[in-house]
Parts: sequence; structure tokens; C-alpha cells
Amino acid sequence: MQGTAEYSETKSDKLGAAADFLQKYRWAFVSVLLAFIAIAATSQSAVKLFWWDELASYDVAKLPHAADVWSFFRAGLDTPSPVPTLIVQATLHLIGSTEVLARLPFEIGFFLMCLCLYGVTARRYSAGYALAALILPALMGAFYFASELRTYGIVLGAVSVSLYCWQNVERRGPTRILGLLGIFAGLALSILCHAFAIFVMVPFTVAQFTRDWRARRIDIPVWIAMLLAPICLVTELPGMHAAHQYYGSSFWAKPNLSAMIWSYSYALGTGWMIAVILLLLACPPLQRRFAAARTPGTDRGFSVPEWVMIALLAAQPLIAWPFSHFIGVYVARYTIALTIGVTLLIVAAIAEATKRNRLTGFALALIFAVAFAQDKHRMISEAMHSHQALAVQLQQQPWVKVLEESSLPVIAPNTPVYTQLQHYASPALEPRLYYTLNTPSALRLDEDPGAELSMKLFSTRLPFLRVQEFSDFTRQHPSFLILVESPLPPSFNPGNYTTHLIGSYKAPEKFGVSYFSVYQVDVNSQ
Repeated sequence: MQGTAEYSETKSDKLGAAADFLQKYRWAFVSVLLAFIAIAATSQSAVKLFWWDELASYDVAKLPHAADVWSFFRAGLDTPSPVPTLIVQATLHLIGSTEVLARLPFEIGFFLMCLCLYGVTARRYSAGYALAALILPALMGAFYFASELRTYGIVLGAVSVSLYCWQNVERRGPTRILGLLGIFAGLALSILCHAFAIFVMVPFTVAQFTRDWRARRIDIPVWIAMLLAPICLVTELPGMHAAHQYYGSSFWAKPNLSAMIWSYSYALGTGWMIAVILLLLACPPLQRRFAAARTPGTDRGFSVPEWVMIALLAAQPLIAWPFSHFIGVYVARYTIALTIGVTLLIVAAIAEATKRNRLTGFALALIFAVAFAQDKHRMISEAMHSHQALAVQLQQQPWVKVLEESSLPVIAPNTPVYTQLQHYASPALEPRLYYTLNTPSALRLDEDPGAELSMKLFSTRLPFLRVQEFSDFTRQHPSFLILVESPLPPSFNPGNYTTHLIGSYKAPEKFGVSYFSVYQVDVNSQ
């Protein structure tokens, strides 16, 4: 029995030393994890084609001047903010236009969120928990937007910077001034990038009220920094109003309960959750056996205002969804800032449930790191072994080769399919590609009325998008090819048209549509 006790004590000392080592060299571990996240995000970007939502920004960003982009959005021709598109425009001019380079600012935003979450947690808990908070967002659905040419990565980064600055703004001197500027800049940028980010004001205001109430004083500079941020949205209100006039009745995503619930699917995953549950079950006996891994006295945990902040950030869908009924729009990813709150809530709750034990923090970080490596290694391998540009990969698809071998004009009556083909098509095929409005339903892919309206409005400023009424197109082109999702039914009667199936093809997942069928259509003379 004595030997067993001595062995346990020796083992406990080693674990305590390992926890001390992790704490001492925490920045080395931070650097390694951030490097892995960057590699995974870059790999994801390298194997993913631009698609419609990205190309809506990319194509507008190709306008000559920033004033042209601002005019486009001020006219209400698209619903999002012009700021992400202006960032893309600067990226195209200064860095490059490949998939990896064009998405780089949004990857940096996600990267910044991970670093800020580490900093927020490291101020209150040991290094293991802080590293777990750094890596956990990369295991969530939000990681997809680390390599998406859309605003969400920047929103996550900007809100996280505001949170990091708010947590430490009570300190005096230059640190406080920088903190106030960080709160304002982060909130203002997030709101300018996406109007739904206005709802992050709820956690900040309620948490600051809680802090002031407990301190028995009002921190006026912090309130000024926070409340000035939403005013910047005034600059975008004319464009938002004009866009609502165009798209309000046809926008595809109306508020419903399932959409609100779906918001949380971005933050949940069965694999790492099961691992965390097993860890929690194993912790009590481990803590009793390895006393040297006990909680350091410096780990004081989140304060009450900080718990209020992260809980309300995690509740973003619950806050935004009721208000979304007034504007008639709700998309699950619009409240993606919940990722910040959910991450901190999970890590801090585990820390408190296990009495901030350093062994648990170390194990949690290790579990998340292993899960991340297991989840991303195939994608990284694919990117490393891919020797063809994405444009070449698309051009080698059988349905694209069929289109290229013909000399007939081609209709792709679906916004995602048309814009992707238009962007990646060879010089021989691109001039023959058209998008047609009011295409007969049997001759079109599943198309949303709002997307068709977007193509009509976009073409007024982007002449390289060849958009025509279907009736006008058929008068000019008596024979053409059309790309549809599945073979037409045998009973289909196109009226004044004769259709001939050229071929049906299965498409890889990266192209968005599972199957393509190519038809030749001839207009019958009357």
C-alpha cells in the first residue's frame, strides 16, 4: 500500500510539473495551435471554389473604384453591407485574386477571434483552459466561414476584439485608452459589416450595467465607446431601405423557429461533445488521485459581469429572432457571434465544474487539439496533393466538356451554377454563357425568386453578366444548350421547343449541385 501511495505521489508530481510546463511555455503552444488553424483554413480555402454568395461580393468588388461599390449598395442592388465588398476590392488590388488570397482578410478575422478567446480565458484560468478556448471554435461549424469570402469571419474577429478590450478596460493609463478605442472600433466594424451584429450590443450593455451596479459607479467613457458604435450604421440606412424595397417580399429566409434553432447547429458537434462528457466523468477520481494538479490560487474565474456577457453572447439567436419578425428576415448564420459566447461558456463551465483543476484544463486542450487534427487532416492532405487550379478542375468535369465542345450558346438558369461557371469557364465557353429570366419552370434548376431578381439588378452595373429574358434569348438563338438539374420527365411537353438529352452527369459535392443534365433545345418555327 505504501508503494502504491508513493507511486501516486510521484505520478501526481509529474502531472503537476507538466501543467507548470504548459503554463510556462504557453505562448509556444499558442503559436503552434494558431499555425495549425491557419494551415487548415488555408487548405479549406484552396480546395473550395467560389460560389454565388461569395461571387456576389467578388464581382461587385471588380468595379473600378470604391465609390462605384458604395453607389452599388446605396442603390439597394444587394442586401448586405458594402464594407466586406470594399475589403475584397482592396484585397484584389493589393494582394491577389486567387481563392486563398481573396479570402485572406476573412481568415484573419477568424484567426483573431481564436487569439482573443485565448486572451480572455487566460486572464481568469490556467493555460490549458485558455488553449481549449483557442482551438474550440475551429471544431465548430463557424470554421467554415474562416475561408469564406463573406463578412462572418470579420464579424467574429471584431466582436472578439471588443470583448477582449472590455474585459480589461477598468485598468488605468494607456491600456484604458486603447481598450476604449478597441471597444468602439470592434463594435463599429462588426455592425458596419453586418446589420445583425447590432444585437451584440445587448450583451455589452447589460454586462456593463452589471459591472457598474456592482462597482456603485457609472463608467461613462465605456458607455460612450459602446453607444457611439451603432451610430455608424446610419451611413448604410439609405442602401438598406432601398434593398428592402427590392428584396423585402422575395427574400428566401423568413423568420421561423427552426432557423433560430439551426443557429446553434454551427456551435455543436457530437464528437468533441462526447469526449468532453467522458472527461467530466473521469475528472473527480483523477482530481482525488493527483493532488499536485490542483487549482492555482491565481485562477479566479470569470466575474459576474463576464458571465453575463458570455451568456448573452451565447443567446444571440434568442435575442435577434423576435426582432427579425419586424424586418422579415432571419438566416441562421446571421447570429454567428454566438460562437464566441458558446465557446467561453463551455470552457469556463467545465473549469468551474472541475474546480479549475489544471489537469482537466490540460486534458481538455489535448482532446480539442486531437479532435481538430482528426477532423482536418484529410482536407489538409487534399490541399497539399492537389496540383491543379480549381478552374482547371471545373473545366475537366464531363458536363463542362460537353458545353465546351459545342458552338451553341448555353443557358444556366440558376444563379449559383451560372455565376460559378461564368467565373471559372474557359475563354472559349465564357462568352457563350447566359442567364435567362422567366425561364419555363421545367427548363430550370431550383431557383429562388430573390436570386433571379439579384441577377436582373446586378446586370445593370455588371455588364459581363449576360442576363436576358428567356423569350428574347430564344428569338435570337433558335438552338441552344441548357443545363438542368435532372432529366426532364417523359411526359414533358415544352410546347414550341424540341428537347434532346445530350447526357446526365453526377457532380462532386464541391460544385453545389449533385447532378447535371445537358439538353439541346431547338425552337420550332411557327
